[in-house]
Amino acid sequence: MPETNPDILAQNRRINELTRKFTKMEISINTLEQAIEPQGWISQAFEKVEEHLDEQDRKINRLEQNMNHNFAE
Repeated sequence: MPETNPDILAQNRRINELTRKFTKMEISINTLEQAIEPQGWISQAFEKVEEHLDEQDRKINRLEQNMNHNFAE
């Protein structure tokens, strides 16, 4: 027969609540690990930003070279 003691029932509810919270925390940690790991979406986003900045640097360098060439004439 299941326990009907109010203290035991309250403890069981608390244990169940903590178990649910723990499970949610595990899922959140796994999500963060996947986002942060070297091939995760955060790393990929930084790679894209770096590629974009490199391209902008190349464009600026070309413009500076063109300006220097035009002023030298």
